[in-house]
Amino acid sequence: MQTVAQVDQFVRLENFDVVLDARAKGQRVIISSGHFGRFWMAGVGMQAHGVSVGTITRDGGDFNEHGLPEQEYQYRLKKLRWLQERFGGPFLVEGDLIRPIYRALDEHVMALFIDVPYDNDKNGCIQLPFLGKMARFPLGAARIAKNSNALIIPFYVFESRAGLCARFYEPISCLELTEAEIMQRLVALLEAQIIAYPEQWWLWQALPLLWQSE
Repeated sequence: MQTVAQVDQFVRLENFDVVLDARAKGQRVIISSGHFGRFWMAGVGMQAHGVSVGTITRDGGDFNEHGLPEQEYQYRLKKLRWLQERFGGPFLVEGDLIRPIYRALDEHVMALFIDVPYDNDKNGCIQLPFLGKMARFPLGAARIAKNSNALIIPFYVFESRAGLCARFYEPISCLELTEAEIMQRLVALLEAQIIAYPEQWWLWQALPLLWQSE
């Protein structure tokens, strides 16, 4: 694990106290972001500051379920192993039993990302306005937060000449919100970041997959 001094040279954690305070109170915490900026660096910084982070991945299982070219599949596995070492938490595979994530939330912060939907997404999807059209988003983060009584803390990593800044936003308490209301807040925040910093969003080429109707 890298030291705080080493990590602080290239990524700064802003408003990180919201995560530390929630964990100190024994609350389960899910951090949520889009594929925006160097989003993975938040986990590296958090682990250096003593907070281990896990996630759910679409790759990483025993089989190449999505039929990727073998070299790309092996590269992804290598990248996931590197990230897991630096995040310090479990990397669970999407589609496996969901129960391990609830156990993981007792020990780790779990990072869940706003991604393109899959046709067979078991958690279902919701349609929301996004960048001028209606778009489909997986409900996974909202559903897991509701079922596990976890706080969702949005975060975004911004890149500038001054370096990287992982900014954490005010927690979303999910108890009195519906899944739709949770996703509305998360998607609205993602849209605001994209409008402000369009060059830092990774999924422009995948936007038609979000915009496609049911």
